[in-house]
Amino acid sequence: MSGGGVRPRLGWLWSVMAAAFVILAAAWAMDRQRSWDAPRWETRLFTPLLWQGNRDAHEDSLRVVAIQPRCPHCMIGLERMRGLIRGDRLVALIVDTPRRPRRTFATSLRLREVWWDRDDVWRRRWGRRVYGEILIFDRRGRWIGSSHVARVEPAPRGP
Repeated sequence: MSGGGVRPRLGWLWSVMAAAFVILAAAWAMDRQRSWDAPRWETRLFTPLLWQGNRDAHEDSLRVVAIQPRCPHCMIGLERMRGLIRGDRLVALIVDTPRRPRRTFATSLRLREVWWDRDDVWRRRWGRRVYGEILIFDRRGRWIGSSHVARVEPAPRGP
């Protein structure tokens, strides 16, 4: 049995893993240094797939859920959100989808508004990355903050 079989291969594997980690850390650091535009809800930035006119006067704010159609967590989270939002307008923004989604998909979401981020505003201008993110905007389209569908708690039920 020769003495140089397994050890040199493991050393090479560790070197590759370390190099991959350094490259990933450098990419993350560069991404963090970039200045992003603050999110702002302007319908001219997106393509409407389903839109039923202006908002109601009683709606306080706008909650935009970033979804990727092939992400099952997005679909489950959006379903959950639909039952929890009261007094706010809930909108789906389809992200990271290069081809225009079909209208049948948009209507299957059962929302009044579904928009497509054709130009990657969510990712490339706003620097957002997490599917299921909820972007909260005021009546004028100014960004108030963000949450995530996994963090939204159901309203307590009455007796």
